[in-house]
Amino acid sequence: MITTTTEWSTTVIGDLDRAIADYDRAIEVNPASANAYYNRGLAHFNKVDLDQAVADYDQAIELDPNDARAYVNRGNFFYYTGNLNQAVADYDRAIELGYDSAATYFSRGTA
Repeated sequence: MITTTTEWSTTVIGDLDRAIADYDRAIEVNPASANAYYNRGLAHFNKVDLDQAVADYDQAIELDPNDARAYVNRGNFFYYTGNLNQAVADYDRAIELGYDSAATYFSRGTA
């Protein structure tokens, strides 16, 4: 969840390095913020820094195991890296948690 205008604008307009720096600072201030890890993971994913993205999604899930968005995006990571069984497992978990969007079903179906 993006919580400030700066976070929103840097992520949306594409200043990913600045967004990552903002999330780094947010994590320094509150290391228990699953949202900060999730959003930093999105920024890393968009930079195609996939190893860091999945590490952030893993941490977001550890901090908040009920955050379906993190499972969807980690599922996307697994999908793009060819680990289709794990992708399906993450999409399944997201759906179990109530994130039953058409895109999630589509992603699961194509994995």
